[in-house]
Amino acid sequence: MTVKVEKNNILYPNNILTLIWNEFIYGGHFLALGDAVALYVMAVVLDIPVSWDFLVVIYLCVFAANLFNRSDESVHDALTNPVRVKVMEKYTKYFYPIVSVCLIVSIGLIMFYSNYKALIFAVLIFLIAMLYTTLFKKMTKYVVGFKSFIAALFYAMMVFLLVIYYSAPINTAVILIFIFYYLRIFISNAACDVKDIESDKKRGLKTFAISMGENGAMRFLNTLNIASGLLIIWGVYTKVLPAFSLALLLTVPYAIYYFYLNSKMNSKEMYTNAIVDGEFLLWLPFLIIGKTFL
Repeated sequence: MTVKVEKNNILYPNNILTLIWNEFIYGGHFLALGDAVALYVMAVVLDIPVSWDFLVVIYLCVFAANLFNRSDESVHDALTNPVRVKVMEKYTKYFYPIVSVCLIVSIGLIMFYSNYKALIFAVLIFLIAMLYTTLFKKMTKYVVGFKSFIAALFYAMMVFLLVIYYSAPINTAVILIFIFYYLRIFISNAACDVKDIESDKKRGLKTFAISMGENGAMRFLNTLNIASGLLIIWGVYTKVLPAFSLALLLTVPYAIYYFYLNSKMNSKEMYTNAIVDGEFLLWLPFLIIGKTFL
């Protein structure tokens, strides 16, 4: 196996498996796939028959939004996420064409398979993603944790997109799932900020990790973690959610696991892009467990 050494002294193995791994994990595909899986699981919980076109729309929108965000973050990521920066370099020349194709395909699928309300709402969600990168993230200099609040809003609003896409009613179950998903995204986003304390300080950002300290932030996030689990328990107890929804409680110990790894792992890139983001891809086996045993 040959290796190529970059200026930052990080080794990038020059073989096909590593190239595929880096592209999948650091190119944004892993995150986009995880959110598509999470939306599928939530559709099953809400008893909404989901089709392939909606999942493709979610995948493309999340991929495009994160491509836009990561292209803006490349300067700041050079030290903390060198592999991701390296992977994203190849998108630089084709950035606008890729984002445009993702949006055009998404719009086409929504118009063909759904309705204009879903299209308007999808555009609104994507606009929030754009503003997150260009405006809202900078407001974290003035409002503690603001970027985590907005990032969670972008993803959680896709629960309502799911409902509008299939013209389903907005009921108590939808509200509970929206809050649950919001909390899960908020926790994962804020947890990743812990390893960015030094770089975020230089940028003048007021993340929870900076304002509360690492230990304080972790205690706060663990409280939200447990609260998200109690929300599911309450939903099942009141028969608002089906019994198999209890399988989503597995997200709670998984978050506790990556909270623990936060101080143990030296690689921030692996921690944020694979371990933390990996929670949402695990929702599918969690669902299978729930449907099998509950």
